[in-house]
Amino acid sequence: MGFWVFRYRGIGMEVFEKAMRWTGRVCVLGLLSLWAVACSHGRLRGDSFEKGGLSYRVVALDAAHWKQVGVSGNDLAFASKEGGFLLAWNSSCKEHGDPSLEILTQHLLIGFTEREKLGGERLELDGREGLRTHYVAKMDGVARELELFVLKKGGCVFDMAYIAPLGRGGVWRGEFERMLSEFQVRFR
Repeated sequence: MGFWVFRYRGIGMEVFEKAMRWTGRVCVLGLLSLWAVACSHGRLRGDSFEKGGLSYRVVALDAAHWKQVGVSGNDLAFASKEGGFLLAWNSSCKEHGDPSLEILTQHLLIGFTEREKLGGERLELDGREGLRTHYVAKMDGVARELELFVLKKGGCVFDMAYIAPLGRGGVWRGEFERMLSEFQVRFR
């Protein structure tokens, strides 16, 4: 029946078959492109996360307490097995202009409401000044503690985050401290 519909509209079967082969190729190329983009996102190798022409050192987390999870917009994220805690790293070397560390921090807070800044300090990390801030904010009505760190180096922006249930930020804060103290960027 399909052949007759195409004949009726003035399209021969051979044209339809060519169109389907071309469409199939486009779909395959599209899927390969998506795969390449997904795979070029980066990978964890030992104590380093590698992406594009850079790598950066990450702390080794105890697998008894942490599991790697996919979090949109992050290179690498780990959630606590007991629930409610998250440690995340991200880097971006795309054109981002030259925003201040404060503006970059505000970008990390997008999606959070009722934000209250509890503190902040500038500190040097891997030879550059970065900004560490501590917030209480809500996501989907649930209050969370956030420890955020942003750094610009070599034309790239790096950020690290620790998110905890309200009032329980001290439970894994030591892991966040280790994230900061062991962080080191290597450009290849």
